[in-house]
Amino acid sequence: MSEIDRLSERLKTALDRIEAAAMTLPESTEPPATGPTDADIALLKGQLEDERTTNAQLIERVKALKDRQENQVAQLEQSLRISKTAEAERNQLHQKMRGTIEQLRDQVARLTEANRAMVGDAHLVNTSMMVELEALRAARLADAAEVDDLITELEPLIEEAHGA
Repeated sequence: MSEIDRLSERLKTALDRIEAAAMTLPESTEPPATGPTDADIALLKGQLEDERTTNAQLIERVKALKDRQENQVAQLEQSLRISKTAEAERNQLHQKMRGTIEQLRDQVARLTEANRAMVGDAHLVNTSMMVELEALRAARLADAAEVDDLITELEPLIEEAHGA
């Protein structure tokens, strides 16, 4: 029975502490709030609308950046195609120039041999002149192609400078 007395004493002490703690609590006449007020709801709706507006603006910015990037990529691809075409043309002109220069060397060697033998050959002179003219034409075409490439590369920079 001593254990029942001891438990009874502990229970009485606990009830006394609860009663003392309850006395220190302020008495409130208002019922406890069970949910958000109308002002809270209006505030939250306003914040939600602000976030939606901000989100829509960000989506538009991302779309504009993506469009700008796609345009730049397309321009770069077109520039690359033009450069490759120009390079192929230059390579053809260089090959033609090399062939013409080889012909010119052959003609110069023949003329040199004819001059050593003291034999003037009008046909060799004419052929040499034609080969030399062809070499000059090929060099001129190569120079023109190179200038065209430079102009193609400089045009976007000039447009940027005028636009800025």
